[in-house]
This record gives sequence, structure tokens and C-alpha cells, in this order.
Amino acid sequence: MVHVLTDGSGSSGQSRLHATSRVLHRAGSRKGCIYGRFTDRVIYQAVLDANIGMFEGLVEGLSDALVRDEIELVIGDAAEQQIMVHDLWRDMRFSAIERAERRLGRKIDHREFPLETDPLRWSRPRRNDAHVLQLAESGASDPSGGRNSSTKFAN
Repeated sequence: MVHVLTDGSGSSGQSRLHATSRVLHRAGSRKGCIYGRFTDRVIYQAVLDANIGMFEGLVEGLSDALVRDEIELVIGDAAEQQIMVHDLWRDMRFSAIERAERRLGRKIDHREFPLETDPLRWSRPRRNDAHVLQLAESGASDPSGGRNSSTKFAN
């Protein structure tokens, strides 16, 4: 189950959601109830307008989905202080996981990976349970549409 906050349009205004959908389809993944609902500009404006209600609703919706689908593992973007929407979505994800854990009465495993930083150079302190996965070149697909040159992912 994959949840995506924006359509990936950034400042260009051109949605990249179709490319994400193709990658998910090839991987056999399902789209979550939050899937590209907003343009990046709408999210930026909601931040400027301090539209807390919108963000609370998204956190609650994601939390509901985690509980409903009995999710045991969540994997998402790490905070890299490079793209505000990514970092915001990460914080919302953390809040949704905490709420879902309280409702489920159990922990949800949570992993992160950098999108903009080479995972092997990622400055986040390494934990004992950190993993690095290098995808084979022949089978690698770049969900960033070519923005990232690395096919390595870390959590």
C-alpha cells in the first residue's frame, strides 16, 4: 500500500504522478487512500495559510488506513531538509504511525530512506538495525524519474 501526498509537480506545475503510478503497477503495489491528492503548490499554500485542519485530516486519514489495513511496516522518505513537502509528509507519517500504534496496541516498524542524498553518505547516525540494499542495475527502476543517479536505498 503506497500513500503519496502530492502529485510531484513541484514548482513546474507538471504532475509526475503518472510515472509513480507506473512504477507502483510494475512492482505490484496498491495505491493508498492518500495518493497525489494535492499539487505541491497547494501544500505550500496550506503551510503559509497555517491550514492545520487540512494536515490534521490527512494525519487522521493515514492513521485510519494503517489501522484498517493492519500495517506492520511503514517505509518512507527521510527528513533531509532539502524539500519542505517531503519533510512535512515525513512528520505527518510519524504522527499517523503514533496514533495507529495507540489504537492497535502494538508497534509499527518504521524505516526511512533518503531521496535526495546518496544513502551511503547520509549524515543520519547509523543504528544497529540499519540496512543498505543495493539494487541490481538490470532490475533497478528510478522512481524519481531520473533525478537520482543512485540505485541504492537505505533505511
